Amino acid sequence: MDKEYYVEGMHCSACVQSIEELILQHSEVINVQVNLIEKKLFLKTKKEIPLHELNQFAQKGGYYLTEISEIKANSSNNIYVILFMALVIMILGMFFMEKLWAEWLMALFSSYLVFEGKKFYINAYQQAKIKKTSMDTLVALSTGIAYSYSLIVLILKTFWNHHLHHHTHFEAAGMIIAFVLLGKFLEEKAQKSTQNSLKSILHFKNKQVSKRLNDGSIVEIPVNEIQINDIILVKAGEQIPIDGKILEGETFIDESMITGESIPTEKKLNDKVYAGSINQFQNILVLAEKTGEKTFLEQIIKAVEKAQSSKPKIQKLTDKIAGQFALLMIMISLITFFTWLIFGTFEQSLISMVSVLVVACPCALGLATPMAVIVGIGKAAKNGILIRDANVFQILNNIQIIAFDKTGTLTEGKPSVEKILWNDGYEKPHLKTLWSKLAQQSNHPLAMAIHRFLEVSLLNTPQWFLSFQEIQTFSGKGIQAKLEESTYFMGNEKFLEENQIFIPENLKNSLQNKLFKGKSFVFFARNQECIAVAILSDQLRKDTPETISLLQKKGLELWILSGDKKETVSFFADQLKIKNFEGDLLPMQKAKKIAKLKLNEKKVAMVGDGINDSIALSKADVSIAMASGSELSSNVANIVLIKNNLKNILQVFDLSKQTQKLIYQNLFWAFIYNLLMIPLAAGVFYPILGWQFHPMWASAAMSLSSISVVLNSLRLQSKK
Repeated sequence: MDKEYYVEGMHCSACVQSIEELILQHSEVINVQVNLIEKKLFLKTKKEIPLHELNQFAQKGGYYLTEISEIKANSSNNIYVILFMALVIMILGMFFMEKLWAEWLMALFSSYLVFEGKKFYINAYQQAKIKKTSMDTLVALSTGIAYSYSLIVLILKTFWNHHLHHHTHFEAAGMIIAFVLLGKFLEEKAQKSTQNSLKSILHFKNKQVSKRLNDGSIVEIPVNEIQINDIILVKAGEQIPIDGKILEGETFIDESMITGESIPTEKKLNDKVYAGSINQFQNILVLAEKTGEKTFLEQIIKAVEKAQSSKPKIQKLTDKIAGQFALLMIMISLITFFTWLIFGTFEQSLISMVSVLVVACPCALGLATPMAVIVGIGKAAKNGILIRDANVFQILNNIQIIAFDKTGTLTEGKPSVEKILWNDGYEKPHLKTLWSKLAQQSNHPLAMAIHRFLEVSLLNTPQWFLSFQEIQTFSGKGIQAKLEESTYFMGNEKFLEENQIFIPENLKNSLQNKLFKGKSFVFFARNQECIAVAILSDQLRKDTPETISLLQKKGLELWILSGDKKETVSFFADQLKIKNFEGDLLPMQKAKKIAKLKLNEKKVAMVGDGINDSIALSKADVSIAMASGSELSSNVANIVLIKNNLKNILQVFDLSKQTQKLIYQNLFWAFIYNLLMIPLAAGVFYPILGWQFHPMWASAAMSLSSISVVLNSLRLQSKK
């Protein structure tokens, strides 16, 4: 079972690792993925687990799971109070440090700020109980030490020794909390800008729609009350609230929210329309087929959110580093404290230790990869590319070979029957009807084209009911079924040969015609006798030649792997100047060929139509599928091209390179930040340059490092 929850109390990548380990302790849990940015946990379990049971494990680390529907919007009002308090503390600390009344005022204000940051102390305590450390540990230790020390000094100054010269550091404790909370507030604001780019396309909640009743009257109902088979009136300019088909009217639909294509698409009777798209011109009546979470748009959003929680290998490594980082920093802070205690003053040792604890928070390190991944996947979705696994960003940069299916991938996948050749004496209405009904049993593009062609030719012919028995489909070959005493076959030449069906010489000779070069042949037979052959043609997609040419210029080795006959595949390969191709391949043979291409550690991508290529797609290092809305849920591909636009493959490669570059940039700056700031905070430069890094500014630097990673990632949104 799949389930998702909101996680409270999670602040950094160490938290991600911690909660994943805690939840995996439950015996019924199969897999856990945590999205640090959206604070979501995606769960795969053997059976349904009560929420309170999961929380027994989560609360060991100070975390709490809630249902997504119960999330309350965070109020930002507190942040302004916090900033005001922090400003007062900073002014008092800079200009009135020696005044006792000012120190008591700072103690009061910093107490409020420490209270506002209570979650850091609670989480640090909970994690300590399970022998874990995180950002919470570092914040709690640094502020707790600074605040406790300052309070003791202030009490001693006030009630015991008025001439005590030790300074208080309330401003450090208060400002650290304030800067950390401000940093988190700004991070979340920036992060939401990429999340909202997808979610903003849904405006259906609490919206009224027009429903047509059986008597023809129109009533207004809330969108969440729409039922399957309801008839909805969608007026010009309105957003379509459901997936369905047009029952009445013709119009143009803006599907840019789903496909990224800005040009409106013409829609007529029985054409599919999708939730989130906009009716541009005329009123239409739409039969509701999918509503709410079942719609194509909701599936895209859920798939994107799940993909944004997937982790590239490099992120798994940084999560492990971040998980141990806090413990390492505690050790360095203790070394710093005792070093300064020996060679300097107690004041210097305390300030340096607190500064190290604050500046070392691994927030930027934890955000570096997931933030880049979220922006990359979000940008892809806006352009009609659904990326299901973040690992493809790394793998795509190493791809050396791309294998293409032919029908529906390189070609439009809308074959048409050019001609049917009948064996002598067999062109009869009842045989046409039998072939049409048999073709109707298959969802293969060639079979559907034959069914449409024969139905047109039978328009003025009396129809009768047929019920085939023992229908069997043989993937990559054909279909057979029984009717009364006869067995009927429809498929390719190999299918007929396997069933020992002889093709008459007159048909064989006719198929040698040069006009039929590059065409597909589908045979129709009864028992052991071939009755007819359909000659079908398919056109290359308009964008195929340019896409193939540009991929070849990138130095990629291209292949065509098709179930169509070798002569047809050769015809298209010549047109596209692709040297490597194989035809007459069954689905399993395609998969074996992919495995063979992967020898010598070569990375292989497979591009298919997502119908007959699932085995081959699953064998490839990266699988890319051309898919319509009805096929999305069953697709096995890492990447789905929602627009069915082959040019999107080039976009995927470019976006992969940009995202990978962004990840490395973020990681570089995160590591450089720690490399420079930790020695500065520890006071390494103090004996030479006299630089002492105050904890207050250490907390500001830590927050700015995280914000810089977020802002750097958001730059990807504006890149072309």
